Amino acid sequence: MRIISRDAWEADPPAGRLLPVNWPRGVDLWVHRSGGATSTNPGRSAGMVKAIQAFHTGPERGWSDIGYAFLVDSAGRVFEGRGRHLGAHSPGRNHEPSVCCLGTFDDEDPPLPMRRAVFELMTWLEAGDLRGHRENTATSCPGDRIMAQIVNADPAPAGPPRTLRERLIDSGYGPLSADVILERMRLGQFGTVPRPHDRELIVRLRTRGGLGLASARAVVKAGRFRP
Repeated sequence: MRIISRDAWEADPPAGRLLPVNWPRGVDLWVHRSGGATSTNPGRSAGMVKAIQAFHTGPERGWSDIGYAFLVDSAGRVFEGRGRHLGAHSPGRNHEPSVCCLGTFDDEDPPLPMRRAVFELMTWLEAGDLRGHRENTATSCPGDRIMAQIVNADPAPAGPPRTLRERLIDSGYGPLSADVILERMRLGQFGTVPRPHDRELIVRLRTRGGLGLASARAVVKAGRFRP
């Protein structure tokens, strides 16, 4: 995927020292919103990112740089923020990557290009889960609509829709295993005892199969059902 570099949006140099960070495969990607207006215009979106950087490094925040690793606008453009450095987006989770959706989206849905861009970024980072800012901090961020349509949703398809069976096979299940899991889900048969490799399976279902978190968890639970 194409990421608009700091040079391209004319970022100011960091106001302090940034610490590099290595995000392991399967890490959570934290979703935020900026508040205020949104934009599909490249120049205006770049100006919004610059304004966020100025606010974060200014006297009210005093941070070393913009707090988010990445930002995305309503046209699906992804801007490099801090990139692969320790962030300042949510206490206790700053060692994990973050993406900020430019806008508020209380009265309108996050547009399809924005949704697709967040899922593409998740795949590019090999992240396992999308998490909303409110899941770690007492805040309404990123809002109910972004939580429902991005954080807890299935990825917006870029091509022809795939059946759940096709998604399971794409995730590494054999055709017979996929059929067994689908039948268990149809019958409401789910296992309850987690296994050590459940996390790995959820990562595969989300990154390869394009499932939402709730759907991936349901598949894994059906897969561990024992009569």
